[in-house]
Amino acid sequence: MEDPAPALKCVGFKKTLQCDPSGPRDITNDHDCAYTVSSEESGFCECGDFEKIPNNVFAAVKCIHPPFTCDVMCLKFAVISGKSIEYQGATLTPEEANKTLAGEQENPYELGVAKKAEDPQPIGAAVKAFAKQKAEELEKLTKDVNTKAEKANAEVEEMMKQNSRAWEDLHNTAKALRFPGGEPVWKGLANAAKEMTKSGQKIQKVVKDVLPWDALAGPPPFP
Repeated sequence: MEDPAPALKCVGFKKTLQCDPSGPRDITNDHDCAYTVSSEESGFCECGDFEKIPNNVFAAVKCIHPPFTCDVMCLKFAVISGKSIEYQGATLTPEEANKTLAGEQENPYELGVAKKAEDPQPIGAAVKAFAKQKAEELEKLTKDVNTKAEKANAEVEEMMKQNSRAWEDLHNTAKALRFPGGEPVWKGLANAAKEMTKSGQKIQKVVKDVLPWDALAGPPPFP
């Protein structure tokens, strides 16, 4: 048995800002149920009394959508939810609401491709402003990413240069240790040994000239 009072009744279109159905409310631009909501408006339809049915919001839309009226949307809500609705002074069952929908609104998305090209949906000022804002945000984000990428690339190049300099310094240091004075260590040691031998031979000659005996052969032959 149907309830004596219908659960649903269209209250109107509740407009929001920022092309977001959950955005700030634009109360001064709310409309009645017969108003055709344009594609550049965001908001939702209120289809009943909160005291009778808590979930009475339907057709929450962002910008860029087919035009519609909340009268039609609330009829759809009645069909989907299986609840009765008051419409134009009469109480309709969900089945009756479904029949009423047939001639109420033409769906723009059912038009053929050629028809859409001939008569495209206009783009309103709010949609253009929203699209421009998003494009500027995307451009700013892209620029920021590119700047960070260039900075990171410069830092990597500098690190590679520092690494190359470090290896070059290490190579030069090792070379200097292996070739002091521009020649190998072993050659320097050999030359030093030769010089020491020559110096020793000179000392021996001086000793022989000064002493009347061979000091290297032993003690002197006299007391």
